[in-house]
Amino acid sequence: MSENGKIIEDDKTVDQRDPLSEEQQEFSKIMSSLKLDPMGVVCLGKDGVLRSLTADRDVIDAVALAPKHIKAMLDRMSFSQEAENIWRGVDGTTVPKELWYNPDKDDLPPPLSEEEKEEARTMMEENKLDGTPHEGASSCCGPAMMSDHKILKP
Repeated sequence: MSENGKIIEDDKTVDQRDPLSEEQQEFSKIMSSLKLDPMGVVCLGKDGVLRSLTADRDVIDAVALAPKHIKAMLDRMSFSQEAENIWRGVDGTTVPKELWYNPDKDDLPPPLSEEEKEEARTMMEENKLDGTPHEGASSCCGPAMMSDHKILKP
């Protein structure tokens, strides 16, 4: 990041001082509404459904994302041509609700091993983490826009 608050990467410039777009604000609300497992992950499927998964990769919550919200999520990450290619034209809102909670297991990250689960439990205990956000956590600043993925249809 340069001194003037801009991120420059792959000829894409994003000014961090700009107010969040409506799509980014909506995506922040979506993320904050998801039920989370302290040892789980949040994963965007190639079908455009955002899923909250347990350590064993069971789906505990899911939201079908519209293309503008997929873009909002991707723009919070470094630019990736692969991601742009995967999610260009994808609309999670067309996915039947029964598939939100029963996705193809090949599209999910692998479950944590017992050893990884034990390491995570130990780290949580050492840091006195219970999986709930602590007061003031990430309230000091909003999400960082890292890129400008071109996935929306013109």
